[in-house]
Amino acid sequence: MKRKNADRRKLETRRCSENVRRLLTGFKSLLEHNLREESLTLPQLRLLKAVQQQTGVSAAALARTCMVTPQTMQSILTRAERERWIIRAKSSRNERILTASLTALGEEVLGRGLQMAARIEELIWQDVSLGDLEELNRTLDEGVTRLNQLEQEANENMPSGSPYRPHLEHAPLCLPSTPNKPKRS
Repeated sequence: MKRKNADRRKLETRRCSENVRRLLTGFKSLLEHNLREESLTLPQLRLLKAVQQQTGVSAAALARTCMVTPQTMQSILTRAERERWIIRAKSSRNERILTASLTALGEEVLGRGLQMAARIEELIWQDVSLGDLEELNRTLDEGVTRLNQLEQEANENMPSGSPYRPHLEHAPLCLPSTPNKPKRS
């Protein structure tokens, strides 16, 4: 009986991981498709969200937050500045560093992108009850907490400066996150 439960648990664990992966890739694909209609890319939307959350942030910090190379971030920033979504200025702390801030147009573009993301989320979950969503979120919160612990342990066991260290900062989600609900007892 224990063997059968262990096998079933492995199967359900795999199924859960595959479903989460499928949801994420499907959501990303639908969002990218909708953003194309606005001549916007997902990395550009991530940039706008990151700048909104951290006004006056440097290109290097944005690249880390958005999980792209500094060269890619420079290209995204150049387009965002050309489109007048952001303004760049010298940092008050270091004149060699340019910081970015959203313009009113950038806020508007970000708002449209976030509305698209919210609409896709509504469509995905429209037939799921509130109680089931709350239970799913409690379960996923537990998985995220465990994942954070595993990443922390991996970081502690890696040599300092190793290029293989897991990232504890993740790309910002397209929608603002809500506080975690208390864990089940």
